[in-house]
Amino acid sequence: MTETKSRAWLLPTIVGVIALLIGVGIGAAGSSGEDEKPAVKSSRGSTTADLDKRESSLDDERTELSQRTDELDVRERQLARAEQKAKANTIEGDGTFEIGVDMKPGKWKNADASDGCYWSINSDPNGNNIVANHNGGGPQTVDVNKGQYLELSNDCGTWKKVG
Repeated sequence: MTETKSRAWLLPTIVGVIALLIGVGIGAAGSSGEDEKPAVKSSRGSTTADLDKRESSLDDERTELSQRTDELDVRERQLARAEQKAKANTIEGDGTFEIGVDMKPGKWKNADASDGCYWSINSDPNGNNIVANHNGGGPQTVDVNKGQYLELSNDCGTWKKVG
């Protein structure tokens, strides 16, 4: 019986050593210097590639946005110049306008005046020296020179410089 007791420890020891060696072997085979499983590594790599692609796409969109902003700035400046030019070449409402000061010399036309519209071209601001005049509605055209005065009254409409 002594011999059986002395051998009883041998089998569990051998099984334990074999189990230890198997565990070490499995651990060594699973760890190739990297802590990640291939599926996780592949997923991270594809996520990084996706992020790089999105960053590149955002850079392209930023560039396009910057170009469009520059184009809009140019258009806005052009529009502002066109608005200033239109304003400088438009007269609205009743009043006496000095040619060369309030409006440019040249040919002016309105689209449609009321039937009571009266205009006169004068050589003085008081309307004492009438060069030409008209009373009535419809489209009107006047040709004025620097130093003259154009008097408009009774809803002669909007006048635009045409020449």
